[in-house]
Amino acid sequence: MSDTTLSAERRAEPLPEFWPTMPAEKPARAIWLPWPIVAALAPLFWLMPKRLGPHFAAAGWRAALAAQLLWTVYGIGCIVVALDAPNYGWVTYVTGQSPGQQQPSIWESPTFSEIVRTPLAALAIRASYHIERGEALLLGLAKIVGIELALIAGGWLLVPFALSGQSVWRTFGRCARLTLWCSTSVIVPGLVLQGIVVFGGAGSADYADNESGILLCAYVLWFLWLWICSGQRYAGPADSVARQPRRPQCEGCGYILTGLTEHDRCPECATSVESSLPGRRKPPAYAEARSRLGRIPTFLQTQIAVVVEGFFFRNLALDGGYSAARRFAVRAYLFAGIIMAVRRGASYGFVSPLYDVFFAVAATILVAIMVSSIAVLVMARFGARPIQPYATAVFYWTAWLPIPGVVMIGVLAVARCIPGSLRTPHLWNPNATFLVANGMRGLGFLVYLVLFAIALWQLCRIPEQIRFPNR
Repeated sequence: MSDTTLSAERRAEPLPEFWPTMPAEKPARAIWLPWPIVAALAPLFWLMPKRLGPHFAAAGWRAALAAQLLWTVYGIGCIVVALDAPNYGWVTYVTGQSPGQQQPSIWESPTFSEIVRTPLAALAIRASYHIERGEALLLGLAKIVGIELALIAGGWLLVPFALSGQSVWRTFGRCARLTLWCSTSVIVPGLVLQGIVVFGGAGSADYADNESGILLCAYVLWFLWLWICSGQRYAGPADSVARQPRRPQCEGCGYILTGLTEHDRCPECATSVESSLPGRRKPPAYAEARSRLGRIPTFLQTQIAVVVEGFFFRNLALDGGYSAARRFAVRAYLFAGIIMAVRRGASYGFVSPLYDVFFAVAATILVAIMVSSIAVLVMARFGARPIQPYATAVFYWTAWLPIPGVVMIGVLAVARCIPGSLRTPHLWNPNATFLVANGMRGLGFLVYLVLFAIALWQLCRIPEQIRFPNR
């Protein structure tokens, strides 16, 4: 029997009741430990968030809240010590710079137990300033409660990055606990700030505005890294509807096509059955790369495909491509942050302070994560629809994020190449070169707005293009 005959017979076979399902990822096996011990081991979580994330999340709310009381409060106390009494912090004690250790002092050098208690004592002193003023004390307590609630609510932004076999609300609970665990790392910038104040050449933290800004931006980047890495592995049962088998359905209207053949048309919208078969959807080049080195050219190839191809998401395979899409989004965030840092430096002739570079990277990545996460949650109606297909598509949509910055860098580079474009003439006698350079800047801004509108339009079309995917 020839291949043509076999192909014709295969095309004449009716579609099955369910498509074959992709094998689910095997969840990690959580290690049980008493919650007080888990709370005390939070520094290990900062070092290995991806490996230990599922185990710390499985420890429950008591461990997460206890770690908040232990490490986060102590970290805030370390920041207060850096601002109010840097000479009595951990950095000066470990390096032998505390009063009375190397320099003569009327007071004895602090002991180890006193250094341990110093952050809590500094917090108590700060709080005592507001005890007499009841309104200020209540306002401070309200701020603390608001921050805790904001951290828990921020777990929703991690949900698209931490999808697994759990239901949506269980995933949110796990992400909220991981957010609390990540916030315990605030002790690290507190100790670094003490070092900046003590060894920066000044006696207070006022001089170190630039260094403190860099520290804040660096901590935001580290926090986001902890946050996303901690949610990538999962320990628990697989009970998500996303892992249930899919029925063959028309990708135009959602009509169940079971029993029809490839030659037929949808009885509801007359779309050909062949156009709804899983083979039409293909994974992008980035998802098929097997080596880390091979992901570099495929990243750029996929990015160009997302921007150039108008029906990229209509032909995107969603089943089994979630992990690769998440890796693509993380690299797109980083690429967009670097591009915005270069653009900010180019705007000031690459003489802007280092803080501006760190701020551009941190702010861009933070905003990009918020935009993509909110887009996924809104498309999936916060779990009313399966989130994973929307997350996969939106993660590839993040390829648009660096494009406007690249355009602005190109426009600034061309404008600076025009001789005399940087000299500001008299308002009543502008030269032609100045007008041309500023006209190019205005044109670049217009192109920026056009690209932003196209990216937003493509984002709004994602639900339509992946509404009834067969793969």
